[in-house]
Amino acid sequence: MDPSWTNRFEHVHTLARLWRHPGESCERIGDFQSRKLRFLVEHAYGRVAYYRQLFEKAGVRPADIRCAADLAQLPVSSKVDLRERPLSDLVARGVDTDRLILRYTA
Repeated sequence: MDPSWTNRFEHVHTLARLWRHPGESCERIGDFQSRKLRFLVEHAYGRVAYYRQLFEKAGVRPADIRCAADLAQLPVSSKVDLRERPLSDLVARGVDTDRLILRYTA
């Protein structure tokens, strides 16, 4: 399946779950959040060069990130870190950087 369709499906699934189950228990919400985090981490590692390098530098594999508390294993990125990288390293593989609208902050 095309990765962009997988991402769209994941977003639609998230919205549907939130709308259908507004009264979920804290435990189930935590499980849901952890699943979404794992999806995001796999996506970032697999498709964004900067994040793959960040993980590898820290000696972390996507499978090591199972919940929000595990994010502490990763170094924090600063604006300087991001500004020093080429744009192609910061967006998902396959994104046409010529079509992006860039905005910069101080």
